[in-house]
Amino acid sequence: AIYTFLLSKMASDSGVKVVLSGEGADELFLGYESYVKFFKQSNRNPLTFYLNNNLINVLNGLIEEGHNYYECIENQLTNILDNEDNIFLGLSLLEQHLSLRPLLDRIDQTSMHHSIEVRVPFLHGEVPLLAKKLLKKLKPQELNITKPNLRKILQPLLKEKAMNIPKKPLRINLKQHFARNNLKEILDILQ
Repeated sequence: AIYTFLLSKMASDSGVKVVLSGEGADELFLGYESYVKFFKQSNRNPLTFYLNNNLINVLNGLIEEGHNYYECIENQLTNILDNEDNIFLGLSLLEQHLSLRPLLDRIDQTSMHHSIEVRVPFLHGEVPLLAKKLLKKLKPQELNITKPNLRKILQPLLKEKAMNIPKKPLRINLKQHFARNNLKEILDILQ
């Protein structure tokens, strides 16, 4: 949220009114390293992917009735999956409910503070449908690198060396942005 807030401010200060975002591509096309690690495990249940999440474990420890909280989350996730047999489609369903909807809300709230419209093409139109079709055809052994379907599609355009470059997240040191103690101001605005 803070990155989106800062980028929206930069766009607004530059006179930009509408921007495109690549948000959602990782969730739709299995772009996180955590997916690759997950598929190397023997237990490949989509529930396990989310229930063994560090955030769930932290929340579990913070709540006195942690066991009940864990069961509640497990029941909610089970209802979302609704007997989906394809593991990739199951992960996609969970991502839609747990990551993508809140992501769109967060983008909207943080960018509109600066009167910026953020368009998210990966989460609208035909792209999610295409992602779903590609996931249906994917086999677990093919997930040895992030975004395997996109890499396969782009193979004719890319050199072999470029095909195997692992995805690396953008890491920006926010210390300089908060040196003047404006973190509290941004958090107050976001709240």
